Amino acid sequence: MHFEDLSSYQYWQASPLHGVRNVGWLEPGHAFNQGQVDEAFTRKLTTLMNRRNPAKVHVNMIRGVRPCALCGADVFDQLDPSGDLLIGSSEIWIPSGDKKGWFAAPSMLLHYVVAHAYLPPAEFIAAAMTFRVDEALDAQAEYDRLVGVPLRPRHCARQDATPEPLQEPCGTPTNLSYSA
Repeated sequence: MHFEDLSSYQYWQASPLHGVRNVGWLEPGHAFNQGQVDEAFTRKLTTLMNRRNPAKVHVNMIRGVRPCALCGADVFDQLDPSGDLLIGSSEIWIPSGDKKGWFAAPSMLLHYVVAHAYLPPAEFIAAAMTFRVDEALDAQAEYDRLVGVPLRPRHCARQDATPEPLQEPCGTPTNLSYSA
């Protein structure tokens, strides 16, 4: 799926989501900015994508990996030996620098930066560099709010992949522990 950098986010939506801008939706046949990023940005991107942080940036997680559309890679052991970055398995959403909006990118972003010299927009780099991974954030909840998804029980929105036996299936009326 290709979207121009900083265009309004509309992935699987009838209309754009207010305040959400695209970054890094690369596809063959579409030119993209290339250049070198500072190593500190690559480290920060790796850190913020770790699903074990208090800041949960992953949105719309899938089972499995979508291969890179540019080179076909579908194994990212060098970038993600632990599997905690979910490369190719989700989107990442981070707040814009002014905290009035969001940037939405495929989790292939790290691979695009490292393997294909993709140069994200300066606004995204600045937002990523100032993003606090130690503060609680639930990007999936923000996505759900923007698209109008009803509240889900907390255990249905987990991103840490820690197995936990569920006492009741998601959506049962007896479970009243809801996330905002």
